[in-house]
Amino acid sequence: MQDTFKRYFKIFLGAVGALLTGSRVASGLKNGYVFGIGQTILGTAYQKATQASQYWFIIFFWSVACASCLWLAWSSYRE
Repeated sequence: MQDTFKRYFKIFLGAVGALLTGSRVASGLKNGYVFGIGQTILGTAYQKATQASQYWFIIFFWSVACASCLWLAWSSYRE
């Protein structure tokens, strides 16, 4: 019973994490600016036009986070 709960909880966390990080990547690509980890709290963003290297690094970071969450959900589902 406890193993089943842990499995479904991991699936849930992975799916929610993938949705949140994936929406952040999509929003960043659409709008031309993206918030980093700490900048979400502070309210500053990296812009594509003025801070291109930081912008693409954060897009890459959120993409890797999305892929990691998808992997967590998929591997837990396959158990």
